[in-house]
Amino acid sequence: MDAAMEIAEFEGVAENDKNLLRIAVAFHDAGFLFTYENHEERGCEIVRTELPGFGFSSEEIESICQLIMSTKIPQHANTQLERIICDADLDYLGHENGAEIAKTLFAELYERGSVANEQEWNAIQLKFLEEHRYHTGFSVRFREAGKKRYEEELRKKKGDGGLPMFDDR
Repeated sequence: MDAAMEIAEFEGVAENDKNLLRIAVAFHDAGFLFTYENHEERGCEIVRTELPGFGFSSEEIESICQLIMSTKIPQHANTQLERIICDADLDYLGHENGAEIAKTLFAELYERGSVANEQEWNAIQLKFLEEHRYHTGFSVRFREAGKKRYEEELRKKKGDGGLPMFDDR
C-alpha cells in the first residue's frame, strides 16, 4: 500500500483514482486466503461479492478487478493505475532489503514444494529479474538501480558455483 501510494503521488494520480488503487491493493492478494494458484481471479470473486455492499458501482468493481488481474505474472500493465499497482507489487526488488524479502518468498515456495533448493530459486530469480521491467517513471528512477544490484548479486552467486543465498537451507 505504501509503495502504491508513493508511486501514485509521484505520478500525479487524481484522488478518486487513488481510492480505486487503494482498494485494488488491499484485495490484490486476498485470493491467497483460498487458493495459491490463480489467486488473482479468486481475489476478484471476493471483490465482486463484497464491494457492492459498500456502495461501489459495477464499473468501479470491474476497474478494481482489472487492476488486480494486471499483477498476474507476467504482468500486463496498460493503464497508469495498472502500471502503478504492478510496480508497487514488485517494489521490493529495488529496495536495499530486496534479497531479504526474496528470502521469505523462497521459504514460502520451498515449504510448498514449488522449488527444490536455493540454486533452483536463484536461477528462477535471476531469469525473472532479467525479464522484469518497471512501468512507472518513479520505479525506473528510484528502484531500477537497486534491482540491478540484486541481479548482480545473483549473477555472482551463479559464477561462484551457485553458492547458497541463505544460511538456513
